[in-house]
Amino acid sequence: MITSATIIGSGNVAWHLGVALSRAGVQVKGVYSRNPEQAKALADHLSTTTILSLDHLEPTDLVLMAVADDAIRELSQFFPSDQLVAHTSGSVAMDQLREGRRGVFYPLQTFSKLKSVELKAVPLCVEAETDLDQASLMQLARLLSTRVELITSEQRKQLHLAAVFVSNFVNQLYREAEQLLNGAQLDFNLLLPLIGEVTRKLDTLSPHDAMTGPARRKDVTTINNQLQMLAADEQLRNLYRLLTDRIIADHQN
Repeated sequence: MITSATIIGSGNVAWHLGVALSRAGVQVKGVYSRNPEQAKALADHLSTTTILSLDHLEPTDLVLMAVADDAIRELSQFFPSDQLVAHTSGSVAMDQLREGRRGVFYPLQTFSKLKSVELKAVPLCVEAETDLDQASLMQLARLLSTRVELITSEQRKQLHLAAVFVSNFVNQLYREAEQLLNGAQLDFNLLLPLIGEVTRKLDTLSPHDAMTGPARRKDVTTINNQLQMLAADEQLRNLYRLLTDRIIADHQN
């Protein structure tokens, strides 16, 4: 059973997981970050210690590494093989951690420090080197979330890739829509009810069945008119055409 943890990192994921662990009764014994000021801010928020060096760490049940992907391998080398270390990345395999007791504790969500997130509804994806550590991480995850999944590194990579499509790429499409409306002196907020309804549909329909619009109907006249409207922006025009062709192919039958 995990009753104590050390947080490595001070960004958005570290902040939210640190708060969630503390609220769940896990003793956060310290926070380390390559940015000492940010580490102190999180440590103060959790009423714990700012760790200035990894050379002399107090042992804990879990070292949770919420750091940049390219720092995971290097930083994990500081911990002895009998210390359970888990990273929070969606795209880094578990074996990138140093050998020994290791695992993954990946929350499938986007986090912003100033925006609260109900972690109970966030899928927590767990992986571990041993059955015992797997059971401990699963038990910890269930303290924080009602949706806990045991998945492999390869499955997690696919999940993270899919998350890029539904989060980052969709958000960039919102940005493109915002710029189109700015050019017409219109407020992006006009689209918010539509965005909300499209999202709510996915509670009961598959993305395939929820699709509507000119490409779904194969409305060539509307498609050509909108392509003409995008004539001044070749990249956006090509993006529109690519997505339209993809939708048409997906619904051709």
